[in-house]
Amino acid sequence: MNQTIKISIDLTDEQYTHLELNDLDSLYEVIFAEGNINDCCGTIICSRNQLNSQLSFAVDKEHGIYIGIFEDKKSLLSLNDYGKLAETIDVWGDDLLISEGLFIDFQIAWAAIQEYVNSGTIYENVKWIGPDDLPEGGNYI
Repeated sequence: MNQTIKISIDLTDEQYTHLELNDLDSLYEVIFAEGNINDCCGTIICSRNQLNSQLSFAVDKEHGIYIGIFEDKKSLLSLNDYGKLAETIDVWGDDLLISEGLFIDFQIAWAAIQEYVNSGTIYENVKWIGPDDLPEGGNYI
């Protein structure tokens, strides 16, 4: 399989640092720097065999990691808690809102990101919903 990836990430530190990466090891080091979790948002563009897909993510050290997978004809959002889909988290402090119920455990999310980027398959240990399944007041990126 011919594949390239491009990672664009913004840290929500005081400088709102922007990084461009091209491998998952570097992304892991940014998110889980020296045993600390860095709040951030980003996208991973995967190009496989002339097809492009996007994986969006947001890391919140209090809630976990949100994952959105967007392919040509399907969109999937990670799901942790249906009951918290109408409640949102302001991940940037500037009204970038994501439903709290979409944030999943760090280790499970990282395994899902690796599987999708490395093989193009959807991690079965994550519950997934579509954007149309969000209630009024819910949001994703």
